[in-house]
Amino acid sequence: MLRLGNATAGTLIASTLLVGGPSAPVQAGDTVASQAGSPMVLMEEGEPRVRVLLQTQAPPITEFAARELIRLVEKSSGVVLPLERLGPRSSPSPSPLPGIWVGRHPQMAARGLDPDTLPPEAFWLKRQGGDLVVAGNEGTRGWEGPEVGPSLFPKTALLLHHDYFGTLFGVYALLRESAGVTWLWPGEGGEVVPRRGRLQVTPREGVESPVLRFRMLGRARTYRWSVLGEAPPPRMRPLGFSPEARVSYGEALELFLKRHGVGGEARRPSPGHRFQDWRERFGGSRSHWFLHPGEQGWAAGMCLPAPGLVEALVAEGPDWRGVLDVSEVDGPVAGTGPGCQEWDGGHVAPLHPPEVAAYYGPPWLSQRYATFWARVAARTPPSVTVSTFLYMNYLPAPPDPPALGSRVYGEFVPFAGGDADFFPMSHATLGWLLEQWEGWAATGMRLGYRPNHLHDGYSLPWIAPRQFAQLFPVLVERGMEGAYFDSLTGQWGTQGPWLYLQLRLLQEPFQDAEGVLEEFYSAFGPAARQVEAYFYFWERFTEGSRERVAEVDFGGNRWDRFQVAAHQVIPRDVLLQGGAFLTLAEAAVEAEAGAAARTAAAGTVGRAAGTTVPMGDAPVLHEILQARSRLFFLRLGWIHALLTVELSREMAVAGGDPGLAMACLKRFRADTEALFVADFDTLADKETRHWSFTSGREGPTFPSVPPSPHHWWGGSHSTDRSWLQPCLELLH
Repeated sequence: MLRLGNATAGTLIASTLLVGGPSAPVQAGDTVASQAGSPMVLMEEGEPRVRVLLQTQAPPITEFAARELIRLVEKSSGVVLPLERLGPRSSPSPSPLPGIWVGRHPQMAARGLDPDTLPPEAFWLKRQGGDLVVAGNEGTRGWEGPEVGPSLFPKTALLLHHDYFGTLFGVYALLRESAGVTWLWPGEGGEVVPRRGRLQVTPREGVESPVLRFRMLGRARTYRWSVLGEAPPPRMRPLGFSPEARVSYGEALELFLKRHGVGGEARRPSPGHRFQDWRERFGGSRSHWFLHPGEQGWAAGMCLPAPGLVEALVAEGPDWRGVLDVSEVDGPVAGTGPGCQEWDGGHVAPLHPPEVAAYYGPPWLSQRYATFWARVAARTPPSVTVSTFLYMNYLPAPPDPPALGSRVYGEFVPFAGGDADFFPMSHATLGWLLEQWEGWAATGMRLGYRPNHLHDGYSLPWIAPRQFAQLFPVLVERGMEGAYFDSLTGQWGTQGPWLYLQLRLLQEPFQDAEGVLEEFYSAFGPAARQVEAYFYFWERFTEGSRERVAEVDFGGNRWDRFQVAAHQVIPRDVLLQGGAFLTLAEAAVEAEAGAAARTAAAGTVGRAAGTTVPMGDAPVLHEILQARSRLFFLRLGWIHALLTVELSREMAVAGGDPGLAMACLKRFRADTEALFVADFDTLADKETRHWSFTSGREGPTFPSVPPSPHHWWGGSHSTDRSWLQPCLELLH
């Protein structure tokens, strides 16, 4: 059994399984640097207590960091921190206000601080004399990106073509601590900035840097279409983003991810299915390098012991980063060939739990692959990293592996079609995954984590935050150097706390998961407990439906075809049950709003409670208005899930008539695309690849009414919605 401190994997998982309610995640230590000195006050009593110091020729990313600091302090308190720009030889002007140095400046060298000595994503948040320094390495290579624009978001290139984010990460760390700032989802609507009358931050000793060397989320299709400007397939047009919304979402998403510390791409020794094209390249002259095709559906990969194969790989050499990719073709490997089993040894079948037994072999080839990687590493210079996936039927740890050492990097990919692919998984499967991780760690190899579970769930509130929080910190404690989650499908309106928790744990793996979830729920103010109950309903439903959904016929790969059976995973009546929790949340907000309005009318409230921030003519407090807006976002996510489930049901029924559901879904997405309730492009890609919409009636034709999300849920913004009546009847 895998040992974790004084506990085995089995007892660890047993102690943290959800049995009757939420449980605390695994704790593995404190990652926050020790704090030093008394707190530094940024503002109080409506006045600034510091000024921002910025070099005149600061790089664009540092300029943006300073703007973010000033903007968010003002949004929190109504106070604008003064900005002073300094030339290379300038000193700050005389002022009673201490400074916050944002980014590097030659003056720092005289103080014994040189940010260029820091790793790319590290930063200082430390006191120097009476000032505070928030600075990281800004890079030594030239900057070729655009200047920061006047809008809230910088150009996407600013966030993509750069690797030195220490100063920006430092500013966001300061804002989290001093102002409680966080981001629930992409876009301005997901930004949480509590109103406060006093802001302070405690300087820290030492260098702050991410726990994980890389923290990444795949977004391949969204990235290509919204950032690189590639044209999506024409089939997606009725259901995907408009061109304008696509660009806006891509830009907002990249900034959102940076705000959560996602990055380190240059430090990932990326494997990439190196041999995928080798049969085409060498199949004629080197046919003995390849396995003869195995059973149908399995990849015919490489005959690893074949003469000359190791030498050919070594001769091709590593890439510019010093990484030699030796990863196998994409898929479970089977097949035969002369001498191809030579390195298998006496490989005994791994002790699979029943939930994964049919998916990770036989044949079990981990011993063969470990031997291959060791031989490649032995023939390469010490500066080269040999990189591979631990995948399919070579994911199980080998029984008698060679010592691989830190020259070999393996990315752990639990993905073969069974219970280990997605959360939630069984107790036995979770323990088994930990055992395999520990088995590979015992070889001395470096390990990364590359799960595929975010592909699951389609548009639905299918979530398992607490089980993820049981596994992830343990993997970090046991040697994970980085993680790449494939792929972010962006269902913010239905999977919000599930996605938020994963982003926060990527950034700080040993946080209390319950505290992170409370960050999310508290943003809903007077409806916090009802929103918590809403998502807890879905967490319990997801966990309780695991075995049932495992038997659902998706007509192919579940990760790609979840929409085909969405109506079976979460039937319409269950979605309506869950929606009742949102109704309670809406009632709680409106009750609080009414009470605040009555108090204000009586003349007893003119400012936000406990702050110096005037509330103007608004009849309700700022926090209530924000809670109402965020709750509306969740309601739209619920409506969207209902529409997609209705479409799934009509498409699955023989003789079904999807016309009305299709027309309503198209109109809903057009009305709400600017809010980023979901990544409509990701959904449309899957929907139009696996459904044909050429048959059936077209559904209603809507009048030319300007897009508005409030068409779908009345409230204070209700207008004449009779033209939408067929869709409203479909929902209710």
